[in-house]
Amino acid sequence: METIGHHPVSHPRPCSVAVIGAGPAGLVAARRLEAAGVEVVVFEKSRGIGGRVATRRTSDGLAFDHGAQYVTARGASFARFLLDAQSAGLAIRWDPVVDPPRARFAEGSTGGASTAEPPGWFVGSPGMSSLFRSLASPLTVRYEVTVTMVDPTDRGVWLVADDSERGRRRIGAFDAAVIAIPAPQASAIAGHLPTVAETLASVVTTPCWALMIAFEGSRNLPAEVFRPADGPIAWVARDASKPGRSNDSTTLVVHATPEWSRDHLDDAPDAVTAHLLTALASVVGTTLSAPTLVAAHRWRYAQTTVPLGAPFIAAADGRVLIGGDWTTGARVEAAWDSGEAMANHLLGA
Repeated sequence: METIGHHPVSHPRPCSVAVIGAGPAGLVAARRLEAAGVEVVVFEKSRGIGGRVATRRTSDGLAFDHGAQYVTARGASFARFLLDAQSAGLAIRWDPVVDPPRARFAEGSTGGASTAEPPGWFVGSPGMSSLFRSLASPLTVRYEVTVTMVDPTDRGVWLVADDSERGRRRIGAFDAAVIAIPAPQASAIAGHLPTVAETLASVVTTPCWALMIAFEGSRNLPAEVFRPADGPIAWVARDASKPGRSNDSTTLVVHATPEWSRDHLDDAPDAVTAHLLTALASVVGTTLSAPTLVAAHRWRYAQTTVPLGAPFIAAADGRVLIGGDWTTGARVEAAWDSGEAMANHLLGA
């Protein structure tokens, strides 16, 4: 018997589990379960893995880490994973020149400052989305399947989903389901279960507008990362400064502040682009020529400002678990810890 959140739960070890979401939390949960002999199917609404640990690639060969900018490890489990990822060539330490040089950072680009200098920054190679590739490779992942509801019944847990190939359908039954997506999205598919909507409503997340910009050739900038103290921009990174990236062109990723992103959440991408481009020159301290490419992306649930305070939520007598980075913080490692905790709970570990 174990207490998660407010309710004691107990359950037999499952033989089959549906994992909803192929971000870090979902992938680590799926791998832990699969390694223990559980039949696992991962359902992902997009065409790739990683969630916000993302890399956007263009048709002309450019790449932008437009989501999470780097990861750090404070706990032993995630540190071991990063060590293995380094050995496999999927993670490399990144030591950029930062402006201001004494700035202190929380992980990512849109959160508040931490109280101590960060441990090493690590990036995926050749892009951030590569970081968790090794976790996904042995798994059964169904891409472009959007789960719209979980339905625990006496005969198992069923999913209602919109499949890009087969339309709306009912999938199952599974012994259990792991929901590893942002809290508001989890509420949309599991909020009908007792206490779930109320519990998830306590979590507060903030959005982030991201801008991807390319300039022809290599441009000299006074730093590789900029973190201004005011204005609409929270973070600027030169992607080519990350190890394993091409230096043939200058590619920048700009993240707006949570406040500005919230105030302009529903603005048209062209308006967002124009505003952030205007602010960019003062941030990097130099005049920039016309870019060869500009694209905007809205992360609606970018960072957590008020976390759940527990590694996951258990519902339906422990047959439906809900977690992600929003459970204990905004860091990628928080997602890892949540996914690991959900797998351990189902396995009785």
